[in-house]
Amino acid sequence: MEHKVVFSSDLHGNETQYAKLVDYAEREEAKTLIIGGDICPKGMRRTDYIRGQRDFLQNRFSQFFERLRLKRPQMNIFVIMGNDDVAVNMDILESSDPELYRVIHGLRLSINSEYDIIGYPYVPMTRASLKDWDKFDVEKYPASFKEAQRHREGEWKLNALRSGQYKELSLRGLTGYDFVESTLNPADAARDSIERDLASPIFTEQPEKTIYVMHAPPYGTHLDQANVGYPVGSVAERLFIEQYQPYLTLHGHIYETVQLSGDFRERIGRTVSLSSGNDPLRSHVALVTFDLAHPESAQRLII
Repeated sequence: MEHKVVFSSDLHGNETQYAKLVDYAEREEAKTLIIGGDICPKGMRRTDYIRGQRDFLQNRFSQFFERLRLKRPQMNIFVIMGNDDVAVNMDILESSDPELYRVIHGLRLSINSEYDIIGYPYVPMTRASLKDWDKFDVEKYPASFKEAQRHREGEWKLNALRSGQYKELSLRGLTGYDFVESTLNPADAARDSIERDLASPIFTEQPEKTIYVMHAPPYGTHLDQANVGYPVGSVAERLFIEQYQPYLTLHGHIYETVQLSGDFRERIGRTVSLSSGNDPLRSHVALVTFDLAHPESAQRLII
């Protein structure tokens, strides 16, 4: 029996896109819906950014899935954050009803009796200030990826903003939210990197039976074509895929990659990797749909 999966990413709070994505999943009787990061709106002033995203998660995000659940109560719904989503708001996602959707950050869950799914929201260091979901990619770049090292080290923005909570200066003792400034040290890659995360057993277990939802794409692939003119994806993910040959990987992060590369698919050995290439500034949503048993036959649709 077909197990239809619908995947998209980078909706950035675009409610028209959310509605179309959910409607498609319901209409096509999908068994699994996956949203691969950058779920909240952006473009707000720094002083409004955390509260604005928090308001979206509290008052809008769940409503799309509540309506879907009424019609498709058995559907799997899996979600991760992306690099433009503030981590301090994870408490909203984690406290939501697990019957509504599941947050799969570093969490391995079953899709069905045959396959597992696990999520990973981190991306290699970007030029943006917000660093909640940025990490150093690898401790040491292999010789074949020295070009990646040159671009990264030339453009790292090491003055970081990370979201956090604090006690407001009032007698009411309310919890407030703000960004904390810090300076990153590239030497920290030796103890905390995407490479080290992906080497943990929860990621390396049964890769041939696992779907990996990774916000960043693997470096230098069709899924990693950016307007800056060079790849910005993860070397660690590329090496992980080459070594472990997972069943399927799903990616976002780079809206324009499909337009630039002409393909939403990549094959790395036996692994199928897919990107929705969704542009959150449009009213149409780009999604990928496939039968779980045949991801190599996936289709990309714009609705």
